[in-house]
Amino acid sequence: MDAHWSTETSDSFASFEKADFQLTKIDTGNWRLRILTQRGNAWLRANGPAIDRDELTLSLQAANSFLGRARVNGLCTEYIGPFGRSLM
Repeated sequence: MDAHWSTETSDSFASFEKADFQLTKIDTGNWRLRILTQRGNAWLRANGPAIDRDELTLSLQAANSFLGRARVNGLCTEYIGPFGRSLM
């Protein structure tokens, strides 16, 4: 199985790569993006919207766009969905 699509818990893939971001679905139907690393913080501040904290609320479209841009640039995101966690 491709390690990037693992459904194991984040502790089990910590030795593979550390997630730079965490993306979680929230009750409003939007997504919460948390910055987990300095690398993620620096990349988001250089490439994302102006932010003043380590957490953003995104629409589904914005979350998908973010995931694509982050992956292309070599950053990892821990996705927390209804069926568990995965590293993307």
